[in-house]
Amino acid sequence: MNNLNSMPEQDILNRLEEDIQYAKATEYLVKQQESSLEKLLKDNLKYSQAIYADTQKIRRYLFWRTVISVVWIMVVILPIIAAAIWLPPLFKNFYQSYQELLGGGQGTLDLLSQLKQLR
Repeated sequence: MNNLNSMPEQDILNRLEEDIQYAKATEYLVKQQESSLEKLLKDNLKYSQAIYADTQKIRRYLFWRTVISVVWIMVVILPIIAAAIWLPPLFKNFYQSYQELLGGGQGTLDLLSQLKQLR
């Protein structure tokens, strides 16, 4: 306090005025930072909402993609597997019937032996 008493009044007033200007500038900077932070928070909220909306779209797409994949497996793959299981015995029976019609179950059509029989 002795320092202030020994200073002339003009210096004290100048110093007070500088302190007031510094306080005003500091207050302005603090307010500016607060408004800047508010703007950043608002922007962050907008981006978060946009990301959430896109995430929901992606989740719906993945759900329907899974459903379509399951339906595709049921419509395409399961009939192929069923055909691989059930058709070979049917073809075997058909082939045996066909062989009986051609030549009594010989298995192949032997043209030379049939030509010799015709002589």
